Amino acid sequence: MSASAIFAPPTFISPRRRQLDRCVVVGRKLARQAAHLGSVVARADELLREPIALGAGGRLVAHGRFVPVDGAPVQTWATTARVHVAGLHLAKFVRVELEISEHSAGSCALDVRPISPNVRRWGKWRSERYFNLAHQAADTLTLRLLP
Repeated sequence: MSASAIFAPPTFISPRRRQLDRCVVVGRKLARQAAHLGSVVARADELLREPIALGAGGRLVAHGRFVPVDGAPVQTWATTARVHVAGLHLAKFVRVELEISEHSAGSCALDVRPISPNVRRWGKWRSERYFNLAHQAADTLTLRLLP
């Protein structure tokens, strides 16, 4: 092992900006101009003040308001939330990050991604439950954000 490898400063990746496989991110494109991103974020903040009911007894509960993401290549706003699962399950909720960003000049993007260090170790049932609820959350938010 070289001396430079021993004395190299540790690298730190913020848990909010962890690099995940694109296959676990659920995204939707909003047909709103990127110039209107501020109004989309304000509407999303307004919607997320109360829990949002999802199909199959699930619900989306935000932890706070959307905040700008520093260092993103495009204008991006994010917040954290929980997607609660109905019924008797070992994992009663999934922590997610909701992100609204510029997609192109004529549209914005809404992404739902899990906040978990061990997404790859989830079993079949938990993965299916996450994807079903994440798609429902993305669809519900998209429909409510568009006029």
